[in-house]
Amino acid sequence: MPCYRATFFSHYSPNNVPHGDTEHYSSLMCEMSVPLGQTLDVERVYEQMLAGLVRSKILEESDRSLIVSRYHRLIRYSYPIPTIDRDRALAILQPSLMQQGIYSRGRFGAWRYEIGNMDHSVLMGVEAANHILSGEKELVFYSS
Repeated sequence: MPCYRATFFSHYSPNNVPHGDTEHYSSLMCEMSVPLGQTLDVERVYEQMLAGLVRSKILEESDRSLIVSRYHRLIRYSYPIPTIDRDRALAILQPSLMQQGIYSRGRFGAWRYEIGNMDHSVLMGVEAANHILSGEKELVFYSS
């Protein structure tokens, strides 16, 4: 399948489908990477994506006729790109933000993608809240 992630947004909230009707609608997002400078044939990729969803049994062939809308968006850079100087910069930036009461946490806020899966992201938020409310130590954010 040409995507590396498929997410049913309709499982997160009924507000992600028409009229909140999750019995008759679902909302599916597929993410893929495109090498910098490569021209994207949106129609071809859309067909490949649908074929992959059918092959992987996420959709059935008959589901194609039920698609009521689609949306495509190309985002030039969507993930933090670690650099050699990143940790040195974060050692300055994060304490400065925290002195202003800003706790930049989670997948993108911590700028540490290697500890940024969704479990870690949620836990960083919980630990930041516990730190703010009761002074508990943040373990995930300060892990190496």
